Amino acid sequence: MKAVLESADKSYLQETTSQWGALMEKIKTASVPAHAWLSDCKPVAASESKVLLAFQNDMHRDMMDTKFREVLNQVLQQTFGARADFVTILNSQWEKIKAEYVKDKQSDQSVEGNPLIDEAVKLVGEDLIEIIDS
Repeated sequence: MKAVLESADKSYLQETTSQWGALMEKIKTASVPAHAWLSDCKPVAASESKVLLAFQNDMHRDMMDTKFREVLNQVLQQTFGARADFVTILNSQWEKIKAEYVKDKQSDQSVEGNPLIDEAVKLVGEDLIEIIDS
């Protein structure tokens, strides 16, 4: 999951969401049941090669992961080319993972961007410094 988020880019997500309606129509043409199971989700992150789909319902997620995976992969390939794979997650899990990821990114940036910490690292080295957030 973290690998998908690390390589995710806002432009890929915007492209994916802007074409999601067309993708759903192609799915409906290919398989009406797959369209029904997929209607419960939305793309929440996208990279060059993968789309992260958040589902409201566990059963819908499981069906797309197993029975209709091939159909969705084919339609993703037709629509986006290289972005032909997908990862599924429940919406509740997505909210938690997203919050953790954003928190981690913010703490990484605050440590990297602090000139006092940068100077201390230069003086004594990373091994001797312990950063405590208070």
